[in-house]
Amino acid sequence: MRRPTAVGALLLLACLAGLTACAPARVHVRPARTVVVRTPANRAPPPLAPVAEKSDGDDEVEEPAAPESPPPEEERNLEPMPTAPPPETLRAMAPLERETVMATARRQKGRGPFTIDGHRFRGDCSGLVRAAFSVLGIDVFALGAERGGNGVAMIHRFVQRYGELHRRPPAVGDIAFFDNTYDRNKNRRVDDPLTHVGLVDEVLPDGTVIVLHNSHRGVVRDPMSLTKPHVRKEGGVVLNGYLRAKKRRDRPGIPYLAGELFAGYGTLGLPPSDDGPKFEAVAEPEEPDDDLPSELIPKVP
Repeated sequence: MRRPTAVGALLLLACLAGLTACAPARVHVRPARTVVVRTPANRAPPPLAPVAEKSDGDDEVEEPAAPESPPPEEERNLEPMPTAPPPETLRAMAPLERETVMATARRQKGRGPFTIDGHRFRGDCSGLVRAAFSVLGIDVFALGAERGGNGVAMIHRFVQRYGELHRRPPAVGDIAFFDNTYDRNKNRRVDDPLTHVGLVDEVLPDGTVIVLHNSHRGVVRDPMSLTKPHVRKEGGVVLNGYLRAKKRRDRPGIPYLAGELFAGYGTLGLPPSDDGPKFEAVAEPEEPDDDLPSELIPKVP
């Protein structure tokens, strides 16, 4: 066997050294842990809002508006409100206009229906008030009412928009509203608002108000005392008329007198020009506003 020469040994060592240098070294690097202390100086800024891009013509590109959510169910069912003059443009009714309204109401006989200038009005309490104001070209039903509302609620809504609701001493021609004159929702409780309406026909020196209204007896005048609302008679004088029928199943404490059932007055304002809510035939509520059987109401002496 032939032994390697010294030159061959040196070449072999050189090759081994070269291979060792070319081999990759294994280095284990431990990632550094970064700790950031937030101070007012290095607090992270808030994220920037996206900037709208510009088109070739340098016109700003706007994002489309989000669609509006549909209105609640109860709002969708309300009748649209017509444009009305702001309250500061309304004027008070003149004395002659008040007397014209009351003269029209006083001429109505029986329970109705009533016919004024070719327009027919139903024979209940709100029909009388509507007929009376129609001679001024004003329809107190013009704004309608919320779903399920009656004619009294229509008039109340109209006065709230075109006049003033109050409880101060009234004037002739003002509107008188009453609650709980009958059990409208049939639950035997005193929780039925705006069930009757009438017109202030006279104010006596002692403050007693004479209300002209349509009842089971037709168009009548009944007294109302707000200073003694629970008193029927005093010294032989009737202070409060009956506005609710007495029924055998009534619970104790049910109110029957006008002063007890009074809800408030309404003073109607009128527009100064011809831009107001003029009289037009509109749909009337199907349900009448009165439920006053004559045989159950004590007769007024």
